Amino acid sequence: MKISRSFDSYQIWYYSAPQYKYAIMVQMYYNRTFAGRMLFMKEGEPIPSNYEINGSPYLHFPAKDFVPMMDLMRNEKPLFLQFMPENGIGFIATREMEPVGEYENAFS
Repeated sequence: MKISRSFDSYQIWYYSAPQYKYAIMVQMYYNRTFAGRMLFMKEGEPIPSNYEINGSPYLHFPAKDFVPMMDLMRNEKPLFLQFMPENGIGFIATREMEPVGEYENAFS
């Protein structure tokens, strides 16, 4: 059964900690309540399996995906996290359909 959590805000931790296998942690919140976490693994580190704790997705990505992910989080809404325990797939996505050329229309 899939786990889906909307979020409307986030916090970022960018680590300088050799003891951690991840470089960046992003925690998402909905109405100031914890919704889930994304961990961005340091280059060369294996990507751990995604999982959930108390109904909140914990998703893992390579650090190279941090900039595009932040671009998505800064420029799109509403967003949600989803995790499917039966196959381990997790993702972040837009909640609604987005119009084609939306960014270009901002400069018209």
